[in-house]
Amino acid sequence: MTVWPERRYTGTQVRSRAHEPRRLRPEGHGAALATPGEVERVLSQNGSTDDQLERVTQVVRVLLEKNEQLETALESRISIEQAKGVLAERYSLEMKEAFELLRSAARSTRRNLHDLAAEVASSRTTPVAIEQVRSPR
Repeated sequence: MTVWPERRYTGTQVRSRAHEPRRLRPEGHGAALATPGEVERVLSQNGSTDDQLERVTQVVRVLLEKNEQLETALESRISIEQAKGVLAERYSLEMKEAFELLRSAARSTRRNLHDLAAEVASSRTTPVAIEQVRSPR
């Protein structure tokens, strides 16, 4: 059994690896700590060269894009985990079996796994795609 470490969030502060609190923006969860424009402004005030500014701006853009991708993946994973739990409960399955059922249903109906998982998790009834895989004709 995997035990996840406890995370403590207090107000708008998040503890970093070095245990130094950093402020998040007021936009809330997932808000970027800095935009490329903000980084450029700070570096230009400190006398950085244009090449340094351009390189740091590129790095910030890549990191912001990667952050967005990771947030999307996390949201998708949450939906999938919820759907696995629902299927496991409905059909008395192990979590691995529930995932296989979900994946098979998504593949056989050519649906996005995340979309099917969201439907399973949000509905009191089992989607037709799941029923078709569960009891083939």
